[in-house]
Formats: sequence, structure tokens, C-alpha cells
Amino acid sequence: MGVQLAYGPRSEIDAAVNSGSIPPKTLVVTNDPEQAELFYLDGEKNLKPVAERDRFLTLTEANSWIKQYVCVGRIISVHNGSSWVPYIVTDQSTLSPIGGGSGPVTDITTIDGGNAAGSTPVAFS
Repeated sequence: MGVQLAYGPRSEIDAAVNSGSIPPKTLVVTNDPEQAELFYLDGEKNLKPVAERDRFLTLTEANSWIKQYVCVGRIISVHNGSSWVPYIVTDQSTLSPIGGGSGPVTDITTIDGGNAAGSTPVAFS
């Protein structure tokens, strides 16, 4: 049993799937210079992600990508010139930065559950 493979730029993959040029049950690899992606095209022509692009060199590039492809809920990283900054893609397909240590530290309240050794009898009624 062989595996069918389609290879090309992401911008051309969607059109090829819609036109039927790429048959169902095919592995699809994008060859974009920034970061390759891997998908599986199921029998209903759904591209199921195996490994999607998640790193961008600029916010402009990241914003363009998330507007073009469905990325809601994904975490992506954008390089700010010196380090990688994580963002989450909101329901409105916008980028929202994930706290990078610049905000206030929040205290966490711990509820003491005892020694959890099971030595305290519990009565149920």
C-alpha cells in the first residue's frame, strides 16, 4: 500500500484541493520558505493538520496568515527582533499576547486538604 503525497506552496494547496487535483487520502506538505506544514486530506476533502505553521518573523506576517487560514485558538510565536513572543489567536482572528512576565504577579491561594493520608475517617449520611 503506497502513500500519495502532494507538495507545494500553501497558497496553491487550497485551490488544488477544491478543484480535485489532489485526491482524498493524500499527505500534503507545504513548501513555504518560512515553515513547512503537514496535512492529511481525508475522504471529505478536509485538510486535517498534522503540523501547522506556528512561527512568524513579523506581526504583519502573522496577522496576514491568521486572516487567511483558520487559526482560532492556536498559539503562535512572533519574533520581536530579539526573542520569540507567544500570542493566542482570538475568536475574532486577532492576536492577543500571552503574558510574558511584564504584568503583576498574582498570588495563588492554596486550600489545605490536610495530610491526604486517608487517616481521618469521613462519615457519610
